[in-house]
Amino acid sequence: MSKITFIGLGNIGGPMSLNLVKAGHDVTAYDIVTEKVERAAKTWAVTPLGEHG
Repeated sequence: MSKITFIGLGNIGGPMSLNLVKAGHDVTAYDIVTEKVERAAKTWAVTPLGEHG
């Protein structure tokens, strides 16, 4: 599937990025609130921006 970078994991961006992961996309995420990105990385298999090889 596609590699997608998602900016903003708030009320709209969080569920949207989760749906992209469920659809099989490789999602990299950024949010100014680092806890949201950390939670998404642990829960949804989202890669924090800057951690792609």
